[in-house]
Amino acid sequence: MGFGESVRSDHQPRRSDLESSPLWLPSGLPLTWFILVGGVVSLPLLVLMPDYSYRYGLQWLAFYFACGGCSALVFVQGGLRRDYLQFLRDCFPSEVIALLLVMIIGSVCVHGFLSQATAVLTMLMVMGTYPLLCFLWFIQGDRRDHLYLCIRIVLGVVLAEAIFLSCYQWLGLGMSSSDSLLIWPRIFLNVRDNNQWLACGFCIPISLWFTSHVPAPFPSRLPRVDAPVVIALMAIFWYLDLLTFGRGAFLAMLFSALCASVWSAHSLGRLMTVRFLRDQLIAIILALMSVFALRLSLPFSNMASRLAVDVSRTESGRWQILLHWIDGWLNTSVFWGQGWGVIPNNVAWAPWSKDPHNIYVQILADGGVWGVGLFVLAFIALFRSIKHQPYTLPSLVFAAGLFVYQGVDRIWAISSGLFLILSLNSYVLSGIQLRKNRRRYRSGTISYAVGICVPLLAFALLYFSDGRP
Repeated sequence: MGFGESVRSDHQPRRSDLESSPLWLPSGLPLTWFILVGGVVSLPLLVLMPDYSYRYGLQWLAFYFACGGCSALVFVQGGLRRDYLQFLRDCFPSEVIALLLVMIIGSVCVHGFLSQATAVLTMLMVMGTYPLLCFLWFIQGDRRDHLYLCIRIVLGVVLAEAIFLSCYQWLGLGMSSSDSLLIWPRIFLNVRDNNQWLACGFCIPISLWFTSHVPAPFPSRLPRVDAPVVIALMAIFWYLDLLTFGRGAFLAMLFSALCASVWSAHSLGRLMTVRFLRDQLIAIILALMSVFALRLSLPFSNMASRLAVDVSRTESGRWQILLHWIDGWLNTSVFWGQGWGVIPNNVAWAPWSKDPHNIYVQILADGGVWGVGLFVLAFIALFRSIKHQPYTLPSLVFAAGLFVYQGVDRIWAISSGLFLILSLNSYVLSGIQLRKNRRRYRSGTISYAVGICVPLLAFALLYFSDGRP
């Protein structure tokens, strides 16, 4: 049964149906584990957890279990182990992982391990999990069960946040009010911290729009959904962003829609582009009207007021923290950086000051010229390995949202953001035809070794975890 297909009222799921589903087959179980543990767990923790420390701790614990369990379920199966190693040597650009590993080793040799243990172990775990997920998406072929499960979770989290936060605002509670139920006071801040789901997940309703409007030959593995439903989904994304004054997500979603419009004008023609922009405008107007009816204030004025507050702060504002991070890099080592996950001493403490809210500045400050150079080489190796991309829209929209959002807000420092990036990015890369390279024998073996160590890295993080990942 496909996504969105009708079910007869007298139909009862049989045990054989569940056992034959790709979600529960030995080859599909690792991916199912990662999606369910990493995605579903983030919903109740993110929305309902009243305490920041417990919320972040439990979310990271769930992410460690998602990555470690996924790796363990692959490597206990002999057939999957052999296929995975062959995949790394033939299809996946393993030289990217090798370059990033050299970057980490250089930083550890200069700064030591303990001072940056949390960040180094987290990066190693991500480097081991990402090619593993690409392989798991790749072997699914044309089966869409895991894709639909991931889409349901992303849309479900966004919808649940919209419902909870609407109730929160309807009751007239402040951002950190203690005059409500014990589990409610932090919902506003919890949801706003999850705006990376809006920035990166917006590629789903955009892709669904083109799938529902373009004729059947259009190459897409997504389901065809009625046009009003797609407009409603886009409106929910805009509504939740405007309700939380999400400046970073707003810019990311706007840039994603702009990139989709440019792609549509080039690939599908002017008429389809005008229709897309019309429906985007309808979704934004619906979101604006809903937010105004709930808050009796204009969302854009609220965003402007948040920006004015940040600018007026002399020590703990976003712009000042960014400058402090650059100053910390200049005062330590321009070439080697200050070390991964190390917080500069000149940063005034604030709840949001543990990272600069800009991944590009963070890479420069933490890794220095050494880190930036190897990151650039890794991206060059990745792009050179791409042979053919049959369906560019999802990857373009996802990359556009990620590029903008990680430049104006934090995404890698929150486990739910890492889950979303790994899930969607690995799916996109698995559908790209890559060039085969016979010289990947060593780099493929290195990537394979890092993947084996992911469960051990998860346990090591439980012991060493301290500070910013």
